[in-house]
Amino acid sequence: MKKFILFLITAMFAICANAQNIQKGYHGFAELGYNKCISQLDPSTIEITTSHGYQFNPYIFLGAGVGFDFIGNCQ
Repeated sequence: MKKFILFLITAMFAICANAQNIQKGYHGFAELGYNKCISQLDPSTIEITTSHGYQFNPYIFLGAGVGFDFIGNCQ
């Protein structure tokens, strides 16, 4: 139940963040994520990504980004 509530809170933040009007111009995005280890085959990871570019209209965004995954040990 605790995981489900955490999922709902995360989903609500994602919906609120994307509910804004998209305007022309520069936009930058940064994301931080965490995946918890659930088995010996699936280690925990911390993810950091960012992308930056120009929004031409509500449907076209041209930019570039980079991301890093830090993989931990599952113990």
